[in-house]
Amino acid sequence: MKSALSASALISFALLLGRLSGFLRETLLAGRLGTTAEADAAILILTLPDFMVGLLLAGGFSAALVPVLKQHKGTDRLFLTRRSSLVIALGFVVLALLIAVFAEPVIRLFIPRVDFAALPDFVPGFNLSLMALPVAALIGVSTSYLNTVGRFTIPSLSVLVFNGTICIYLALPFVNPAQLVGFAGVVLLAAVLRLLFQLRAMPETMRKPTGTPPPWPPGLMRKFVVGTLGFSVIVGAAIVFRSLHALNGEGYMAVFNYAQKLFELPAALLIAPVVIVLLPTLSGLDPADTDTFEDYARKGMLAGLTLACVAAAAGGLFMPTIVRIIFEHGAMTPAESARITQTARVLVAALPLYALLQLSATALNAQGRPTLMMINSFIGLGAGVAFYGALVALGWGENAAAAGFVMFHVVAAGLCMGATFGWGVPSGATLRAVLFMLVKLTLGLAPFVYLATVTPDMPIWLGFASLVGASLLLTAVNLPLIKPLIKMKIDRS
Repeated sequence: MKSALSASALISFALLLGRLSGFLRETLLAGRLGTTAEADAAILILTLPDFMVGLLLAGGFSAALVPVLKQHKGTDRLFLTRRSSLVIALGFVVLALLIAVFAEPVIRLFIPRVDFAALPDFVPGFNLSLMALPVAALIGVSTSYLNTVGRFTIPSLSVLVFNGTICIYLALPFVNPAQLVGFAGVVLLAAVLRLLFQLRAMPETMRKPTGTPPPWPPGLMRKFVVGTLGFSVIVGAAIVFRSLHALNGEGYMAVFNYAQKLFELPAALLIAPVVIVLLPTLSGLDPADTDTFEDYARKGMLAGLTLACVAAAAGGLFMPTIVRIIFEHGAMTPAESARITQTARVLVAALPLYALLQLSATALNAQGRPTLMMINSFIGLGAGVAFYGALVALGWGENAAAAGFVMFHVVAAGLCMGATFGWGVPSGATLRAVLFMLVKLTLGLAPFVYLATVTPDMPIWLGFASLVGASLLLTAVNLPLIKPLIKMKIDRS
């Protein structure tokens, strides 16, 4: 047994390595291609396997596979892991073939203004990248197994393998990432290496288990499909609004993608570890012990909300410095960096809502209620797209899609929170904790706001030092809301 906080810290460190390699990947790609049409195409090819892995891990596997694996032990768990791998991988082979048949219409869903005549190798490269889909499915199953047995850091480190392979390719001076077929081949190779890295850490699943296979859990595939559909909205919302942002013109898909990475970094390092630990922890509790379940869920939610608010406040304030450090290199111009900064500032406003949505959806999955999460996610997406349409009609500007992304999280998080804890007013203790947290954030951030106001063109070193200082201060003053994770024990069996 170990505490949820220590497990989250280990996962955060592993995720940090993966995310830093991801930012190096994006920096190298931005330096080689900038915000051109070739960059839009390369990003779609690159992010397709990432998107599918994220969709599966957040969706079907969280809703169905992790709770079932947690409830089974020994050879029964091994049988279920092997059978799930076969069924899900075959399903994604069929999906890849279907997408390949309709490749051009599918690409236009992501990049509405794509010019195939100017990018003759886009469709062949895209079709080659589809071979990574069944690999992504197997990565999802193996990650679920590793998380179930408490080997949380292995999947996070495997991201480093994937990104490292891409980075090595992009760093080679004699290769051209605008040659999309070759680039897609490297993406496929990176996905295979990531899978092999994870399989090496679970050798017991490579041997055929002895004994009688357990019966296929009733409702497993239904929960998998429902969970995947529900979380496909949560994970895919960024893809939807990225496509809407691309309607602004050439290069805007790349702008949104780079800004989205600045949203995903704190989401992955601060919120994802709590989610990864909380799901098997809640799934392993006695279903009749609702008091303990709600206590764990509330503590996890307050901790995640606090960390997300710190990241949104500090990151939003010093976003120009972050963008200059990460992206303003090579082909990237200051004007393009300014566009990324504006979009990223809107996106990070959704971080606290993202935390509430992810953690409340995790609680619903642990309770075996993925259908509610799916319905709430679709309602949220509809509200976000409608909000985007209203802003466009009012002439709000090029970041209407980013604002729609925020509105999606507002609605979906509110509905999932209500489904998890009921629609009554939260307890006085919860309200006081959130209020005091916001007051301390405001007071702690005030001197940094003053500094940013009087020094609008601050040097990079000063901006970075201020970002670190603000993050540490805001975390320290709200540490009491994070400490309860120390007492939250997780079962590694």
